Amino acid sequence: MGNTHTWPPCPRCLHALPGILILLLFLEASSLHAQTDECSITRADEFDRLLEQGKTKIFFVKYEDALSRLKRAEDSLPCLTDPLGRVSLGRLFLYKGVALFFLEKTVEARAAFEQALVLDRRVKWDEQFGDLPKELYLEAKEAVIEYPKGSIRVPTDMKPGAVVYVDGDPFESGVIAEGMPVGYHFVQVALDDKVIQGQMFNVRAGQELTTPVPQAVLREKEPFDTQKLRPVSQMAFGVGGLALVGGAGAGVVTWLTQKKLTENYYANRPDDEKDKLLARQKTMAYVADACLGAAVVLGGAGAVLYIVSAPKDPTELYSFLPARGFRIGTRVQGRLYPWATFGSTGLGVTGRF
Repeated sequence: MGNTHTWPPCPRCLHALPGILILLLFLEASSLHAQTDECSITRADEFDRLLEQGKTKIFFVKYEDALSRLKRAEDSLPCLTDPLGRVSLGRLFLYKGVALFFLEKTVEARAAFEQALVLDRRVKWDEQFGDLPKELYLEAKEAVIEYPKGSIRVPTDMKPGAVVYVDGDPFESGVIAEGMPVGYHFVQVALDDKVIQGQMFNVRAGQELTTPVPQAVLREKEPFDTQKLRPVSQMAFGVGGLALVGGAGAGVVTWLTQKKLTENYYANRPDDEKDKLLARQKTMAYVADACLGAAVVLGGAGAVLYIVSAPKDPTELYSFLPARGFRIGTRVQGRLYPWATFGSTGLGVTGRF
């Protein structure tokens, strides 16, 4: 029987479902449009300047112009090279909602208000916009309060100096941002105080998701140095050699005991001595088999590790005499070095002309 999951997790969250769906559609359409536009601004102060221009256009009842400037600001979110604060994020979608409301696009306006509150739960209503859009804003605020929550985890393997900003709040490597309302949150990744990636990140109900980060902020994993296995191979050879000697000794004792058992010595001994002799012969035979088996296994493992841990340059492994330099005239220089492998020997030459 499989597990059954229900969503939203509580009955009172049901009335927030339509708002969440509208918000997701709204953000998806915005992100698709943003991908087709080139970056127009890259700094947070330029972003805030566009917000103020959009707000001013709203006061002058130029709602289309206001949306145009706010759209430029929204499209520039992935392009910013410095962190953007939570307040600016909330104001962007708050102003957008007001302009959409006065253009009689109520559904899109509420989605914008909800997005503003998802990004900044403390966003404040500007009384200069009047009471009509405020009612829709308060409805959106009540819906966002009922949104289910999720978590965002920052990767643990980031370089020193790397920071992830979630809705303007900085988080270091391995930290978990909990209690995030479901929906899109703005995530920026900075290295040495410069933002190198910004994107909207979808938080899901009851899940802990890891933020994507560029490869540039992750610590590089050093490749394993196979030459560190050389002492292990030598140890395997040593233990295998001891096992071989022990097995050989046990084999000799077994052979001598067997010889006694087949001669008159065995027939002329008391029964208790015969039993001891038989027991010793059997025990030493087991010891010989075990030691010889261990010698084969350890010897094979040591040989494999010895080959794997070989230096990249064969001369580091097989050179047994110091290299000798030579010089011919003034333009030809080089060095000779002897080498040997398991099956052959030779003389190597390196040089430059």
